[in-house]
Amino acid sequence: LLGALSGTKESIKRGKDWLLAHSDNAYDVVRQLRRAMAAQAEPERRLFMMYLLNDVLHHCLKKRDVPEQLDPFSAALLHD
Repeated sequence: LLGALSGTKESIKRGKDWLLAHSDNAYDVVRQLRRAMAAQAEPERRLFMMYLLNDVLHHCLKKRDVPEQLDPFSAALLHD
């Protein structure tokens, strides 16, 4: 997923869709994303990963029934 990630809308959407489909494993996904971002030497690639994470969090926020209740990805980011 991250190896093929680019800054295009299609690439970010594909990544977001994949992450959302695997939200049961949000903690593991977030941990791997953090590791990948820390290991990535190219600032542009880190930016693409941040775009992806932003899209996921924005989508999750819009879908919340109760704004105060955290979605799996927000919880993983805050508690990892």
